[in-house]
Amino acid sequence: MQTLKIALVQTHVFWEDIEANLAHLDAVFETIKVDTELIMLPEMFSTGFSMNPEKLAADSLKKGLQWMQNKAKEHLCVVAGSLMVEDRGQYFNRLFYVFPHGNYLFYDKKHLFSMGNEQSHYHSGENSIIVEIKGWKIKPLTCYDVRFPTWCRNTEDYDLLTFHASFPEKRIAHWDILLQARALENLSYVAAVNRIGNDGNGIAHNGSSQVIAPDGNVLVSNKGEDTILYASLSKEVLEDTRHRFPFLQDRD
Repeated sequence: MQTLKIALVQTHVFWEDIEANLAHLDAVFETIKVDTELIMLPEMFSTGFSMNPEKLAADSLKKGLQWMQNKAKEHLCVVAGSLMVEDRGQYFNRLFYVFPHGNYLFYDKKHLFSMGNEQSHYHSGENSIIVEIKGWKIKPLTCYDVRFPTWCRNTEDYDLLTFHASFPEKRIAHWDILLQARALENLSYVAAVNRIGNDGNGIAHNGSSQVIAPDGNVLVSNKGEDTILYASLSKEVLEDTRHRFPFLQDRD
């Protein structure tokens, strides 16, 4: 049965310093020796979770997206992560899934983090997307979306739910519980990558990036380290779990 190999880049992010972040990630990507079909990066990996899109969005999109396209081509895989962008006079927290030939799909973050005043600086997205890699249907979401089960609900028969985040350490227990719940209720793999380190507002992050099986078991996780987490997802395991626990047939 078909597998999907993924890598989660759990790393610190230099505050509002695009050049430093891309240079740091250049070095990180040099250490990726395992074949993978999808490499996941944290939310706003080029700038940190900044509320200064007026200052940073243009370079974030131009330099960040070009960097992702170069890495996708170099590693012959999909590279995914979110960038702040300006589009038609509005700013978005935009999650890109970039393919080796340079083409891409994107998702604009639906649920903006009101405790951080994100809604005053960015425009909310309206639609979710499905990305297909090697026959796997993937639903990509961003950070705060994890708290909203209706938005995460598996109405598209997806196989993998992904989250790219800047989730703070002080609420990391919520993150752990919510991710496990999303896997169980949707009978789906969940892969969630989070940053580490302090941001420009002094908010600490400790990662807890993880991959969860459709039965809720955590396959791999890490707190606190600058590291890459690898996982190989199995369609056979996914289908067997859904056969043994046919809860999706009773969904709303």
